[in-house]
Amino acid sequence: MQPQCSCSRLRTWGWWIVCQREVIVKLTNPAYLLSTFLSIALIIGATFGSAYLTANKGVIKIAALGSESVEILEETAHSDKMLPTEVSLPLTIVHVENREEVEKLLRDDEVDAALLPDENLNSREAWELIALNQPDFQLLSALTSTLHTREMYRLARVAHEDQRHVERATAVRALTLKSGSEYGFYRWVIGLIFAALFYFSSLTYGVQLAQSVLEEKQSRIVEIIISTIPVRQLLFGKVIGNTAMAILQMLVLMGCGVICGLFTSAREILPIVGGASGWFLIMFLAGFFALSGLWASAGALCTRSEDLQYSTQPIMLALSIVFIIGATVQGFARSLLSYFPLFSTILMPIRLLDAEASWLDAMAALLISLAFGLCAIIIGDRIYQHAILQTGRRLKYREAFSLGAKEKNTL
Repeated sequence: MQPQCSCSRLRTWGWWIVCQREVIVKLTNPAYLLSTFLSIALIIGATFGSAYLTANKGVIKIAALGSESVEILEETAHSDKMLPTEVSLPLTIVHVENREEVEKLLRDDEVDAALLPDENLNSREAWELIALNQPDFQLLSALTSTLHTREMYRLARVAHEDQRHVERATAVRALTLKSGSEYGFYRWVIGLIFAALFYFSSLTYGVQLAQSVLEEKQSRIVEIIISTIPVRQLLFGKVIGNTAMAILQMLVLMGCGVICGLFTSAREILPIVGGASGWFLIMFLAGFFALSGLWASAGALCTRSEDLQYSTQPIMLALSIVFIIGATVQGFARSLLSYFPLFSTILMPIRLLDAEASWLDAMAALLISLAFGLCAIIIGDRIYQHAILQTGRRLKYREAFSLGAKEKNTL
């Protein structure tokens, strides 16, 4: 009586056993762990490396002759001090005593530029910005802005005007109709990251799933397994296990990116990215689950390792098209494709980030993806069940899909 109970439990919960096995195999696989740790190290290095280069890029060493020159440069370097200048630059100020010392520092390449008052009273300009070659345009613009602001306040004091009135009359407030649209470059980068994550994760886990199915078929282990549990439960266990590991790794990588972003200037956009990232994970789950059934069926079609590149080629081609179009499409085409399965995994989170879509649009795209996933799982299940025990030659998708009907007609 006990063996019958155990057999019945296996046939009911066999998928869970297969799922656990897939997870344990992944977690104990040195290649999987190494790739995860390398990805984390790459994210940390890229985040802090870019932040370090950004922080040190553009630091200008500039010589200042006279106290007023130093004051002007300090106002330019620190826009929150003394005067509300519009442009600020990372400057390192070097104090000098005379013009000869300025020229010596410039020729020795110890400073990038020098600011000093023009000694010629008949000159149209009251200040000189000297460089060994062409002066930095951004520095010149920042200094011009600072000098204009200083002179404006000086004239306001002479005319007994209120400083706050002058500030209001000369201030311009920038507004945007789209939420977060001021982060155009960041939004483009985030969209590219979404596309790359979906493409490489789907490709990596999909190929591994197909190889796993092929190895079980070649070693005849699958014949022993399906004598204990139904074929459908074997497929579902593999699909659910691989999907869970893909989501887990995605959460780890995205969490690592968020934590690293908290220590850089990118923390300003994290609240904007949070909602889009959440929808990306949900859409990724639906898209990857659908593809997993097709990847497993691709592995079941093969009898040799050499056959795998032919059976997986259609899925790889589809993923490549989704990646390329998803990373580049704009305008009405992007809005339309954001409702299509697989494309929605990349495009709908980007539209949410751009405030072009609402959560109702995202729900509609998710329901379409779930419907597509259900159809893909049904097709993958049919192909998998018909092809998993077929040996001798590689089957085609159409042949494996119609194999069950042919067998029934034969009987």
